[in-house]
Amino acid sequence: MAVKELSTKEKFRLLEENRRYMIFLRGGSSYTFGTEKVIYVMLAFSALIIVILAWLTVSRNLNTEVTTTFVGTVVGGMIATIAQKLGRVGR
Repeated sequence: MAVKELSTKEKFRLLEENRRYMIFLRGGSSYTFGTEKVIYVMLAFSALIIVILAWLTVSRNLNTEVTTTFVGTVVGGMIATIAQKLGRVGR
């Protein structure tokens, strides 16, 4: 099979297979995980919870301490979790 006969899509597929094989030979794992997707889902969920708490604070007279504490905890936890996830990206 000549390289000139292959389509661009087939060339990229072969390159990806070769890359995975080389990782396997070096003792690595070919498992890929969508870290970015996890980060985006966590951020979206946190934003939703913060919006709900803000609405409850304004309309239902929820204590501002509850909202402030929760937002601080969520934001701090998100920063720590995202930093851990980003530290694993590319490894």
